[in-house]
Amino acid sequence: MMDRVQVQDGLFKFTMKRFPIFISVCCIFAIAYSLLVGTPKYGILIVSVATLTSAMLWRYMENDIKKAQVRPEPKETDPTTPNKISSSVNINIVLFALLYSGSLITLHIREDLYTRPLLFFVIISLMICILVNFIFKLPSIKTKYSWIILILSCLVTSTLIYSQIYIYPSVTGIDSWFHQFLTNELINNGHIPDIPSYYTNFIGYHVIIAFTSIFASVTFKSAAALSVILGQTILTTITFYLMGRMIYNESIGLLSGLFGPLSYLFLIYVFHLMPFSFGLILALFSLLLIIRGVKKTNRSYEIGFMIVFLSLIILHPLPSSFWVLVIGISYILSALHPIAVQQTPNNINMPLIVLLCFTLLLGYWIYIGAEMLSIGLNFLDIDAKIHAMDPSELLPRTYIIENAMPQSMLANICVNAHYITSGFSIMGILFLSSQSRHQKLSIALLIVLIMSFCIALLGYCIGIDLENQRWLMLGHLILIVPFSISIYICYNSLLSTGIRS
Repeated sequence: MMDRVQVQDGLFKFTMKRFPIFISVCCIFAIAYSLLVGTPKYGILIVSVATLTSAMLWRYMENDIKKAQVRPEPKETDPTTPNKISSSVNINIVLFALLYSGSLITLHIREDLYTRPLLFFVIISLMICILVNFIFKLPSIKTKYSWIILILSCLVTSTLIYSQIYIYPSVTGIDSWFHQFLTNELINNGHIPDIPSYYTNFIGYHVIIAFTSIFASVTFKSAAALSVILGQTILTTITFYLMGRMIYNESIGLLSGLFGPLSYLFLIYVFHLMPFSFGLILALFSLLLIIRGVKKTNRSYEIGFMIVFLSLIILHPLPSSFWVLVIGISYILSALHPIAVQQTPNNINMPLIVLLCFTLLLGYWIYIGAEMLSIGLNFLDIDAKIHAMDPSELLPRTYIIENAMPQSMLANICVNAHYITSGFSIMGILFLSSQSRHQKLSIALLIVLIMSFCIALLGYCIGIDLENQRWLMLGHLILIVPFSISIYICYNSLLSTGIRS
């Protein structure tokens, strides 16, 4: 067994040692392709340049990072240290509060009713910079301040989302209109409406909004803002915080909790009120509960996982598919690549509960399979006709809102930032792969990333919609923690303070 482990470990190190070179060559070809085609492919160009830069930086700093001494933890030998820390925290909070007030004022005095001013985004960027500085300056022994950073992170994300939602008088987009229609039908009829849509089998998202609308006596949009949007923002922040802290340390957790909800695709899907994004976060959170539940004999993890997973089943089928994909990859890796020390689970009930939930998921899919297949065939049959029809023939004119969003400067900045984030996160994956305790995690990340991006690229290449954007969102969210590690590495390298383990 040891010979097998040593061979696999050596093969993994050999592969990852040359992985940056392979990435660099691929990026050079991609850059040449994006520039030589008739119409420049700016998306390919930007992500290729960002990935190439990330790989070259890693090759340049790799030896220094590995030789860097572990940064010593600050000790409170000086009696004035607590006062200095408290003063720094107060200054950051006051600056954040002033900027937050300024962002609200800029929204209130804006000239165009349906456009957020540029100054608003500048102020939001300054607020994010304050939080990043807060995270880097916060000593690890003072993790009691972490909850403050998490609350402020949720506040920044909520401000971005709510400011975009409430500048329009109603919901925007066809998907948002349909979810509003389905929720209103659910409230008016008192039961699940009989319409040809697979969402009638995944009604959890609409039930939450309907309950909020009834008990709070508010409209669909306000009910969604108070329930699913707020809940999704908080859950996303907590999920990425726990992921980053579990993978590396407290600072990475806080950075991931800040950057996760601010990702471009996350904001887009939350704005358009799509159950898929909520389900994807629930899937990630359920995986965290599995990991924690296997290590600890705490019934709360088992109960929490069952509640989260049952909610996931009735939200959307694609996040459930992602959950099955990750569980399958984890099982295969544990069987084929035991490079880490295998430990006996402390809680033998958790694997049994996971198996039970997996059985329930398959049973539900089989139960609704015939109806889903019928809906899918009907959709393929009328898909071509839909694009040829006038929208007024499909939907009531009172519900249609023309939401043609031109590619403005701000939109291009958001998209480019999404590409840059994806490319720059390669450094974080390479750093994780350089540490033996993270090698299995690195392999799992790479496999899930490759599969999610390949599914999306396959759909684009063959001209069939395989929910391409949603698989891209999955890949992008997985890259949040490696991106935070990349930022952390660059910050410590610039200050020559080493890496805190």
